Amino acid sequence: MATHHVDWWFALPAFPAVSVVKTFGVLPALIVNLALFALIAFVTVKLEKRCHGRLEAP
Repeated sequence: MATHHVDWWFALPAFPAVSVVKTFGVLPALIVNLALFALIAFVTVKLEKRCHGRLEAP
């Protein structure tokens, strides 16, 4: 469905692309990404424990 309307999707306004690696460098960009992923995991675990009391075993 989206490919049928690809012209409409490409016509939507968008922010310009930003390279975290070019902005900060390789190591700081890696650290920022890993910290962001860890924050998302932490918040997800806290919300899951609040809603269901515990995490399911994998």
